[in-house]
Amino acid sequence: MGRPGIAGRKFIISDGIKVDIDELLGRAAYSVKPALCNHLNCSMPKKIEGLDCVVLTGGGAKYYREVVKDMFPRADICCPEDSVTANAKGFWRWGTEDLTQ
Repeated sequence: MGRPGIAGRKFIISDGIKVDIDELLGRAAYSVKPALCNHLNCSMPKKIEGLDCVVLTGGGAKYYREVVKDMFPRADICCPEDSVTANAKGFWRWGTEDLTQ
């Protein structure tokens, strides 16, 4: 049997030091900001500065809230409570609505 994962834990022990997982993941989100900016600039229309709302979905979405707020300071940043399944639920709703029309 393998070692237990960190799912559900609030901290890890690294070199004998208790490390808060949320704080660690929040800092890690800022380390990918340059790559995220580059990806958005390459894949989005040129006028993305004028966004009024950004919806973050997927696992770890809450860790990117501040990074995205820095990128779009005038936009409301929304993160569904259950961001992990938000994409699947949204696609399911969209698909079922499309089938009923």
